[in-house]
Amino acid sequence: MDPQVELIDPALNGTLNVLGSCARAPSVKRVILTSSIAAVLYNGKPRTPDVITDETWWSDLEVGKEMKLWYALSKTLAEDAAWKFATEKGIHMVAVNPAMAIGPLLQPTLNTSPAAILNLINGAQTYPNASFGWVNVKDVAMHIFRHLKFLRQVEDTVWSRKLHIIQKL
Repeated sequence: MDPQVELIDPALNGTLNVLGSCARAPSVKRVILTSSIAAVLYNGKPRTPDVITDETWWSDLEVGKEMKLWYALSKTLAEDAAWKFATEKGIHMVAVNPAMAIGPLLQPTLNTSPAAILNLINGAQTYPNASFGWVNVKDVAMHIFRHLKFLRQVEDTVWSRKLHIIQKL
């Protein structure tokens, strides 16, 4: 497997292609990027109760290379490129970084999350000594939908107030 060809290039190119289309569409005001917990999980820092994670908490590229976490590396690079592109083009973007997503598959092959479960079901002899959050992909979609709905309500309220102020003038 060549991680550059199979994971990194498709993640980067796909993300930037979609954002490029968004930048060319005048009707697109905001973008919600569905990234992955993998983009923010692997940095070698302890995640103890006193540690605060924020927008500066990213997976470290060197940790990803050293541990051969190619999926995490691809997601980290893609999200970083997305933030840079959005800033450069003036696109209002937010990123959602869900945990291990399970649920109906769109493709005929397993992706990372269900493969981890299948590995356990099939009697994996070893498994990393780690804990993972799990989320149903339908819940992620609902979260994004509600976020969009909320943003639309905020936008409508702002415009309503602006029109009210203009009418008073």
